[in-house]
Amino acid sequence: MKQTMTKLFTLQNFKSTSLAMSAVIAALLLSACGSTSPTAKVAPISTPSIVNEPEIIAQSDTPESLINRAQLEWSESRNASARDRLLLQAADAFVLSQQCDDALVIIEHIYPELSNNRDKVLANLLVAECAPSTQIDLTQRAELLVIPATNINYRDRQRIVQAQIFAQQQQWLAAAQALSQLSMINQQDTMQIWGWIQQVDYKQQRESMSRYPNLRQWLALSAMLQSYGTAPQQLANSFSQFVTANPDHPLVQFPPEELLSGIAVTTSAPTKIAVVLPLTGRLAAQGNAIKQGVLSAYYGALDQGSDEQSIQFFDSAATSIDALAIQLEGVDLVIGPLLKNTIEALSPKLSPTTVMVALNRVDPVVVTEPLAVESNEIATQLDSELEAESNNLTAARFYFALAPEDEAHQMAEYIFRQGYRSPILVHAQDAIGQRLAAAFLETWRELNKQQSNDGISIVSYSDNDAMRDGITSALDVAQSKNRIKQLERLLVPELYNVPRNRRDVDAIVAFATPEQTELLNPIVESSLSPFTEKNVPVYVTSRSISLDVTKNQLRDLQNVHFIDLPWMMPNHQWQTISEQVNSLYPNQRDSLKRLFALGYDAYKQVLVLPHLAAIPQLKSQALSGALSVNQAQQVIRSLPMAIIDNEEIKVLVER
Repeated sequence: MKQTMTKLFTLQNFKSTSLAMSAVIAALLLSACGSTSPTAKVAPISTPSIVNEPEIIAQSDTPESLINRAQLEWSESRNASARDRLLLQAADAFVLSQQCDDALVIIEHIYPELSNNRDKVLANLLVAECAPSTQIDLTQRAELLVIPATNINYRDRQRIVQAQIFAQQQQWLAAAQALSQLSMINQQDTMQIWGWIQQVDYKQQRESMSRYPNLRQWLALSAMLQSYGTAPQQLANSFSQFVTANPDHPLVQFPPEELLSGIAVTTSAPTKIAVVLPLTGRLAAQGNAIKQGVLSAYYGALDQGSDEQSIQFFDSAATSIDALAIQLEGVDLVIGPLLKNTIEALSPKLSPTTVMVALNRVDPVVVTEPLAVESNEIATQLDSELEAESNNLTAARFYFALAPEDEAHQMAEYIFRQGYRSPILVHAQDAIGQRLAAAFLETWRELNKQQSNDGISIVSYSDNDAMRDGITSALDVAQSKNRIKQLERLLVPELYNVPRNRRDVDAIVAFATPEQTELLNPIVESSLSPFTEKNVPVYVTSRSISLDVTKNQLRDLQNVHFIDLPWMMPNHQWQTISEQVNSLYPNQRDSLKRLFALGYDAYKQVLVLPHLAAIPQLKSQALSGALSVNQAQQVIRSLPMAIIDNEEIKVLVER
């Protein structure tokens, strides 16, 4: 505490908006103790006994009036303690009016003169609240709040600052715990606590119940959403029991929006299903792989005794949009189309009540031109009708794609959570390589809260030789070899040497083809110096890995980490389906196996998607990943991470 305050008052360049006020305070204090420097060392603070806190300032008390009262108090009684108490209240008033510079000027002058711990506790709180105006870091800011205030109002303010500190450190449950201890929790606080909890993976939530006792009910309601999110009636019954057991809980007074939305979801199984895919032409292989997945899920449902459904396939490559729209009249569910332009053309022609699970994503339509209408009343009516129709249309449209950008975003999040901060990004210069690199860098900048790509080295290559040169250059191996050659010329004809690589690189992320990945990994291994035991892992996406490889190829991929669909991982839970597919379609390419999973899930998950849309944190485990739905009705896939180790693929559990 002593070091924190000393550093603050030594380094801080206060920019008071009231220099006259600063002079008044200095004069007021110096008249009492002329030998005392305003930057004197602060004595350590010990834990105080329970005493009354400084009086809470009244709303009518302005900072200026409190300073005037301090002057009057000093001139009449020469009572330094009373004077400093009023000045401290003036600093408090400045903080409450968001004038931190003025508050810090007062605290700078009076802190060495504060005679009791209760005043120092308040002064520390004010400095912590004004941290953005100072040079103290989060650790120092937290040290200012070690001693709890006994006054409930100041204690609440301490908890708010503590919550802010934890949130900045991304300790979401600790932040929620701090805020949940407020004496009064309003709707905004409730939403903030709930939002922080939802930042944490559900598994971690379950494991943290005993660690955060104040969050027990909050975490219980979160678990309720996970358990009954796809069963509205059970969810409603469980919440009713929660209300009975916790009638005064903030979540009862201000229920989360997704809870109410989840209870309100109604679904009915489609009876007439249409699947629109390119079954001929250049995308026939992809379309038919998806068709195989849809049929597998469809016949599996029939075997389990589901209601009779009719299903019909339409070739989007051989049928016009208008003809498709006519043939799809009266259909309950449309799976497809696959191409963006076909989705954009067909979707508006379908009934708003027809559910579409499109197998790609489209850009949202933004209306920029206002409607030309004759009166405000007509405009209001039309806007209302259009909004209602738009809401119905949006609710009935889902966008389910195996978007490669999703994997790039997830890769950035994964390696960031693992603590890597200086990766090398390697990508091909083709269109897909550039898309993946752009998506990765976008997420990386967001995670690091920066506008540029500082801290990350980027290697862009056009061929295998360029990839090799780029990686060795990024690892500083080429420069090391040049330095060795220079030493050889200066010292002796022959010099035993081993090139050294950069020590700051902690991971390599590559967006390459499977063939390039097999070359890349040995390049990285050969470029690492034997003088370091540091392991630099290589991370790739599903596009960079082929699982239909020989033992020798797996050996070249030793220690490569990759993400892929659960369906592509060993020992997954759909082995019976996998055996059937391998029997019917032997030697099927990996890319077509992934499209099979897309078709299977598009049919199998259709009744789950509305629940996922209502409850964003809810996930459904499927062949193509742990599925969730965002606000744009896009299906988001969370994929498992695996490592190739001793010629085997091992799925990792994230630490």
